[in-house]
Amino acid sequence: MQRFYCRLACLVLIAGCSFAAGNTASAAVIDRSKLLQACNSHGHVGLADCDAYVAGVADASQSPDSGTPTLCIPAGVTVRHLRETVTAWLSAHAGNGSEPAAPAVRDALKSGYSCNK
Repeated sequence: MQRFYCRLACLVLIAGCSFAAGNTASAAVIDRSKLLQACNSHGHVGLADCDAYVAGVADASQSPDSGTPTLCIPAGVTVRHLRETVTAWLSAHAGNGSEPAAPAVRDALKSGYSCNK
């Protein structure tokens, strides 16, 4: 289990560095278009960026520290499944590409993993 968290931490660091390297603006927000581009990437770095971002939003949305969890992701669901859910939702719900990605990721994950189902 410790190995899993080490890998997750590495993915988050890689994603943060990769997203930051391509963004010279001072804004720290990843927008919808950048996330969708990473999620649709055929390269390992883009997919790692997407996976880390989606996993971070999913973890934060399930955390008891944030109040009542808004997501109930069953055991056995992989980050790849989460990425595919988010990518399909973002593609189907075209919005302003410059909007922050996190609320859209939460909405996408709620569509597939809501606690109220």
